[in-house]
Amino acid sequence: MRGTGSDGTDYKLSGRLVDVDPLAQQVTMEMRGFMWRDGRLVEQDEHVIKMTVHFPYELQLMLERAGFVDIQMRGDLTDDEPTADTESIVYIARKASLG
Repeated sequence: MRGTGSDGTDYKLSGRLVDVDPLAQQVTMEMRGFMWRDGRLVEQDEHVIKMTVHFPYELQLMLERAGFVDIQMRGDLTDDEPTADTESIVYIARKASLG
């Protein structure tokens, strides 16, 4: 990903997958960020990010176990159902009454 800020500063963010642990459902990525001003590299940073990946219906089960009901999923900040091409999912639910 590349972009230019309102002050003319150029930015680049790149990442690469370095490890996948399917049993732990974890993904490890290396992320690198760069910043240029007037064509000169002025800052560079690198971080390792470890993420736990859950499938949509796993999260739905977790919400149910936590006492939520009427669980709905929406894709990419729209009112549409998620599809295989959806990049993010929003869950809408309400906490079940205790009575």
